[in-house]
Amino acid sequence: MNLKIKDKTILTRERIIIIVVGILILVIGAIYRFSPGIHFFSASSRVKLITKYQNRSVNLPGLEERHIFLTGHAQKLSNHLIFAQSKELAGVAVQNMLRDMASRENISFKSIKALKADVKSYQFVSIVPVKLVFKAKIRQLENLLYRIEIFSKLLSVSELRIIKPSTGKEDDLNIVMIVQGFLDKKSYSREE
Repeated sequence: MNLKIKDKTILTRERIIIIVVGILILVIGAIYRFSPGIHFFSASSRVKLITKYQNRSVNLPGLEERHIFLTGHAQKLSNHLIFAQSKELAGVAVQNMLRDMASRENISFKSIKALKADVKSYQFVSIVPVKLVFKAKIRQLENLLYRIEIFSKLLSVSELRIIKPSTGKEDDLNIVMIVQGFLDKKSYSREE
């Protein structure tokens, strides 16, 4: 049997690097093991974490009651949202609500237009704005705003511009108003 050895040196450069890295790992492990000042993942820090989570778990019955209360409250509030199959139908629903309120105050709209719905502002609600242009007396405007405020569905006036005409009756005002309706995203998100 004839074996030829190409390199007669036992210590090559790669072997030296491996030995040095191994010794460094052993030294670091020994320092970590025998040094009392290092508490990284030590038993005392683990005990502190366990007691912290135990203290939190003591409050679970109170949290369950709070969850039940908030769930019921959220359900009651969701009854004030608009439910529609699409954002466009929600815009039509808001327009119909506003026409009904305005007819009770003898207000006729020059124009009523649903604007583009804002679906990104909130997680569970889409905002459906409707722009109104009409003429009204101060008392009619006050009553319309009151009807919007007390309406069973959640509506808000996001913009109101009142322009007094230079001619004509002093009570007649040109009004541009944007009313926002709030649409429950769950009512139409299944369709899209």
